[in-house]
Order: sequence, then structure tokens, then C-alpha cells
Amino acid sequence: MTDEEINNLRNLFMTIVPVQFQTLYSGTNNEDFAVQIIQRYGWHSEQAFRALYCQQALGGTAVYGPGIYLTNKLSEAQLYGSNIMEFQFNKSADYLDLADSSISKVVVKTFGGGKQKILAEPKVNALIRVTSDYFVLRTPVLVSVSLHG
Repeated sequence: MTDEEINNLRNLFMTIVPVQFQTLYSGTNNEDFAVQIIQRYGWHSEQAFRALYCQQALGGTAVYGPGIYLTNKLSEAQLYGSNIMEFQFNKSADYLDLADSSISKVVVKTFGGGKQKILAEPKVNALIRVTSDYFVLRTPVLVSVSLHG
């Protein structure tokens, strides 16, 4: 996507984070990765965050594209590992709801290439809802993280 398309996406479709999604979770068995996230390593800029956490291309295990995968259900996060991170979002964080078919259909119509085009683009700096319970984090802005429990 071009920078102009990304700006249009932001202006037309991004909203504030709904209250029910202001706390999300991620689980991992990789303790070093969890510590890196909790210490906010590479979170000082969008570019640094993207360089560290948004490099994996869409496909394979990255079914929702690049970024940190989150869920709104603690029980789901626990399936991925014992190191559970809790992410708190300021309501003003950029949020794109691709799980809402009424929104995703308009996004696809506006930008072409299907929902996968948006998911494959690492420069979409936002919290993206991809299913009813799963999200992809692609920005360090207005997000705090801690070890759950």
C-alpha cells in the first residue's frame, strides 16, 4: 500500500479502541520474548517497533500478517504459553475493526485486493481486530504492557 492509501485508511476507517477491547492478552513460552515486550524494547518509535515486531510476511504461522498477536480472552492466551502479557490500550489508540463485515467489505471495496492486502501491510500502525477474539498489534503508541498476574 502507498503512504497515501494508508493515510486514507486511517482517516476513513480507524476509530478509538472500544471499551471491551482496552485490555488484551498474549501468551508465549519464550520468556526472553516476554521480557523484551514487557520492557518495551524497541517501542520508542513506530519504525523501531515495525523493524522488530512486524517483519514476518503474511502466510505460514503469520495468518494475520506481521505484528504481535493478541486475544481478548485470557484462556486463549494461556494456550500459547505460560508467560502471559497484559496489554492496556488508551481509548485514543488507532483501531481498525476488520472482524466487522460491514467495515471490512467497505475497506476491501475502497482499497481492492481483499482484506489480505490490509493484513499484509506492516505500515498500518494500529490495533487491528481480525476475528471476534483475535487482534494484531502494529503500534507501540498509547499501549502499556505488563506481566499478567
